[in-house]
Amino acid sequence: MGTVDGAGRSLAQQLLADGEQVVDVPARLSARARLLDTGHNRKTDANDGHSVAVAAVRAKQLRVLDHDPQLEALRMLSDHRDELVRRRVQSVGRAGGRRVWDERGGGGAVDLAAALSQGC
Repeated sequence: MGTVDGAGRSLAQQLLADGEQVVDVPARLSARARLLDTGHNRKTDANDGHSVAVAAVRAKQLRVLDHDPQLEALRMLSDHRDELVRRRVQSVGRAGGRRVWDERGGGGAVDLAAALSQGC
Protein backbone atom coordinates (compact mmCIF):
# COMPACT_ATOMS: atom_id res chain seq x y z
CA MET A 1 0.00 0.00 0.00
CA GLY A 2 1.37 3.43 -0.83
CA THR A 3 1.96 6.00 1.91
CA VAL A 4 0.02 4.73 4.90
CA ASP A 5 0.87 7.68 7.12
CA GLY A 6 -1.44 10.12 5.36
CA ALA A 7 -4.76 9.57 3.66
CA GLY A 8 -4.09 5.84 3.32
CA ARG A 9 -3.85 5.25 7.07
CA SER A 10 -7.56 4.69 7.55
CA LEU A 11 -7.72 2.22 4.65
CA ALA A 12 -4.64 0.42 5.96
CA GLN A 13 -6.24 0.03 9.40
CA GLN A 14 -9.45 -1.32 7.84
CA LEU A 15 -7.46 -3.86 5.83
CA LEU A 16 -5.55 -4.89 8.94
CA ALA A 17 -8.80 -5.27 10.87
CA ASP A 18 -10.01 -7.60 8.09
CA GLY A 19 -6.91 -9.77 8.54
CA GLU A 20 -4.96 -8.54 5.50
CA GLN A 21 -1.19 -8.02 5.55
CA VAL A 22 -0.25 -4.41 4.79
CA VAL A 23 3.18 -3.01 3.95
CA ASP A 24 4.15 0.64 3.55
CA VAL A 25 5.54 1.36 0.09
CA PRO A 26 7.28 4.75 -0.03
CA ALA A 27 6.15 7.03 -2.85
CA ARG A 28 9.63 7.20 -4.37
CA LEU A 29 9.72 3.41 -4.77
CA SER A 30 6.35 3.27 -6.52
CA ALA A 31 7.34 6.22 -8.74
CA ARG A 32 10.55 4.43 -9.72
CA ALA A 33 8.63 1.23 -10.46
CA ARG A 34 6.09 3.20 -12.52
CA LEU A 35 8.86 4.83 -14.55
CA LEU A 36 10.63 1.52 -15.21
CA ASP A 37 7.41 -0.34 -15.98
CA THR A 38 5.69 2.12 -18.33
CA GLY A 39 8.62 4.15 -19.63
CA HIS A 40 7.01 7.37 -18.40
CA ASN A 41 6.04 8.76 -15.03
CA ARG A 42 2.35 9.47 -15.77
CA LYS A 43 0.32 8.68 -12.71
CA THR A 44 -3.03 7.02 -13.33
CA ASP A 45 -4.95 4.84 -10.89
CA ALA A 46 -4.19 1.68 -12.84
CA ASN A 47 -0.50 2.50 -13.30
CA ASP A 48 -0.14 3.64 -9.71
CA GLY A 49 -1.77 0.52 -8.27
CA HIS A 50 0.37 -1.73 -10.42
CA SER A 51 3.58 0.13 -9.59
CA VAL A 52 2.86 -0.01 -5.83
CA ALA A 53 2.26 -3.77 -6.10
CA VAL A 54 5.46 -4.30 -8.12
CA ALA A 55 7.48 -2.22 -5.66
CA ALA A 56 5.99 -4.13 -2.71
CA VAL A 57 6.85 -7.51 -4.20
CA ARG A 58 10.39 -6.60 -5.25
CA ALA A 59 11.52 -4.38 -2.37
CA LYS A 60 13.09 -5.73 0.78
CA GLN A 61 12.88 -4.14 4.19
CA LEU A 62 9.46 -2.52 3.77
CA ARG A 63 7.66 -1.58 6.97
CA VAL A 64 4.97 -4.13 7.83
CA LEU A 65 2.06 -2.53 9.63
CA ASP A 66 0.06 -3.85 12.54
CA HIS A 67 -3.39 -2.96 13.87
CA ASP A 68 -3.51 0.33 15.84
CA PRO A 69 -6.11 0.06 18.64
CA GLN A 70 -5.78 3.76 19.52
CA LEU A 71 -6.73 4.75 15.99
CA GLU A 72 -9.70 2.38 16.13
CA ALA A 73 -10.86 3.97 19.40
CA LEU A 74 -10.57 7.46 17.89
CA ARG A 75 -12.52 6.33 14.83
CA MET A 76 -15.29 4.97 17.08
CA LEU A 77 -15.44 8.23 19.05
CA SER A 78 -15.53 10.25 15.85
CA ASP A 79 -18.32 8.08 14.41
CA HIS A 80 -20.29 8.44 17.65
CA ARG A 81 -19.89 12.23 17.57
CA ASP A 82 -21.02 12.33 13.93
CA GLU A 83 -24.12 10.34 14.88
CA LEU A 84 -24.90 12.72 17.77
CA VAL A 85 -24.54 15.75 15.50
CA ARG A 86 -26.75 14.10 12.86
CA ARG A 87 -29.45 13.39 15.45
CA ARG A 88 -29.30 16.93 16.82
CA VAL A 89 -29.64 18.48 13.37
CA GLN A 90 -32.51 16.10 12.65
CA SER A 91 -34.26 17.09 15.91
CA VAL A 92 -33.91 20.80 15.20
CA GLY A 93 -35.21 20.25 11.68
CA ARG A 94 -38.22 18.34 12.94
CA ALA A 95 -38.95 21.00 15.54
CA GLY A 96 -39.35 23.62 12.83
CA GLY A 97 -41.44 26.45 14.19
CA ARG A 98 -43.22 24.43 16.86
CA ARG A 99 -43.72 25.89 20.28
CA VAL A 100 -43.69 23.82 23.46
CA TRP A 101 -44.55 24.51 27.06
CA ASP A 102 -41.51 25.30 29.20
CA GLU A 103 -41.65 23.30 32.42
CA ARG A 104 -38.41 24.76 33.83
CA GLY A 105 -39.61 27.40 36.17
CA GLY A 106 -41.46 30.35 34.64
CA GLY A 107 -43.57 28.31 32.28
CA GLY A 108 -44.86 29.76 29.04
CA ALA A 109 -44.42 28.77 25.44
CA VAL A 110 -40.94 28.38 24.00
CA ASP A 111 -39.79 28.07 20.40
CA LEU A 112 -38.54 24.45 20.32
CA ALA A 113 -36.05 24.95 17.46
CA ALA A 114 -34.47 27.93 19.25
CA ALA A 115 -34.28 26.03 22.53
CA LEU A 116 -32.61 23.02 20.88
CA SER A 117 -30.12 25.17 19.01
CA GLN A 118 -29.12 26.84 22.30
CA GLY A 119 -28.49 23.46 23.89
CA CYS A 120 -31.45 23.49 26.28
